[in-house]
Amino acid sequence: MNIDETWEGPRDANGMLHSNAKFPDMKALADYVHSKGLNIGIYSSPGAKTCAGYEGRSVQLRSIVTPV
Repeated sequence: MNIDETWEGPRDANGMLHSNAKFPDMKALADYVHSKGLNIGIYSSPGAKTCAGYEGRSVQLRSIVTPV
């Protein structure tokens, strides 16, 4: 399963990108998807903003979900 853009929320003081209110707990979502035997991925724009105007990854993107 892949989540395209629109999950992006604000950055914290360290520049880490967090999910928004539509996806309040990405870890719980990933755990649920994994429990069904599926993989999950997220996408963000390599630029400053996504096509829909959400925060892009113009700074280094760090993992917000622990890899399986």
